[in-house]
Amino acid sequence: MKPRNIWLTYLLLFAMLPGMVTSARAASKTTKTIYYKVEYQEASWNADYGVTYQLRAIPFCEEIDSETKTLEYGAYFVQHNTVNTNRITVKGSVDLILCDGATLEAKAGITVGKGATLNIYGQTKGTGTLIVDSHDSKSKDTGGLNVSNGGAVNIHGGTVIGIGNTGGAAIGGANGNGGVVNHYGGVAITAANVDPGTQTETTPSETGRDGNTATTPGGQTSTNEPTAPDDAPSEEKTPTAEFVKFPDLDANEWYADAVAWALGDGVMIGADTGEFLPDTTATRATVALMLWRMEGSPACASTDAFDDVASTDWYSIAVNWASAAGIVQGFDGSFYPEEAVSREQLATMLYRYAQYKNADISGYAELGGFADVESVSTYADAALHWAVGSGILKGRDNMLLSPLSGGTRAEVAHMLHCFCDAVAA
Repeated sequence: MKPRNIWLTYLLLFAMLPGMVTSARAASKTTKTIYYKVEYQEASWNADYGVTYQLRAIPFCEEIDSETKTLEYGAYFVQHNTVNTNRITVKGSVDLILCDGATLEAKAGITVGKGATLNIYGQTKGTGTLIVDSHDSKSKDTGGLNVSNGGAVNIHGGTVIGIGNTGGAAIGGANGNGGVVNHYGGVAITAANVDPGTQTETTPSETGRDGNTATTPGGQTSTNEPTAPDDAPSEEKTPTAEFVKFPDLDANEWYADAVAWALGDGVMIGADTGEFLPDTTATRATVALMLWRMEGSPACASTDAFDDVASTDWYSIAVNWASAAGIVQGFDGSFYPEEAVSREQLATMLYRYAQYKNADISGYAELGGFADVESVSTYADAALHWAVGSGILKGRDNMLLSPLSGGTRAEVAHMLHCFCDAVAA
């Protein structure tokens, strides 16, 4: 290259540099926290079971912050208490997960545009909250959670509080023009339309978890059924309703009660294929996740218990919690999360979990009646004596304990169910 051309290239790069730096800084300022997997509960209603919940999970969710202005075609979640003063616009189909204990206060309200859908979900405890207030909006006839004609809001969980403005609905449309609001589960509270400065207190009205729709002045509403029958169960979760959703489960099989319990309590969920896969071997990571859910999904400060568990892995919090609680120990610094969990490993985890909960672990049974008792590992000996003596673990056909064999998902559900009965006794 000629010297003159080289100098021209340098000058061109120098002229572009400020814009490149500005773009990089702008990109860094708008970067959001992306989580690999966030769990939520999807509600449904029918005449046989009333309100029921299915525990599900969405991969790749984006966290909402104080600067968010648009929710567009994707999944978002609220993990921390957040105040947003922008008018937030929903475009396309959007899933919003209100994490337990977190509150999003949208001070200028939310608009669900024409043709857009906002699905609002809670988590297991249902303690997430969305407060939508239109008083900071520039338009007086804008609703709190404003649903445009042709738009839809589906409330599945958490607590949604809507506060309208003059001429605008708390949850629904403005001036009589609104889309559809479906209240499947959770709690919806609508406050009377108020103009700041003319009224200091609002009187909210609450519709409980009964399948009815939220109050939406000025907007259209619909629901799966208008009201629940008088004899409908009042429980939020009905295991039988969860069980029948999976085509590969048989209500006449030995595992039926245990699997129905695990699904109903949110301890287990199905596979991405829509099946439960009862005969598929469970992994060490999934068992840690189930125990974590049984404990109420507690927070865990530790993030580096094992060198093969990254902080971005979907099971990271559960495995790190189980390690901190002394329930899992791993091997030479590794946890091997994707390996099949053996029956003796599962028994050992439950034995340590019982100790963690200060439960009675005096149950004991001799193992001499099992033909393969010699294959029991030394570390698992006490746990297996306890598990068999407590009725948590039973032998397979031909009086085999099969301590080194992988535990199926059905077996894991059965052992966890029996564990709960033994600890509660």
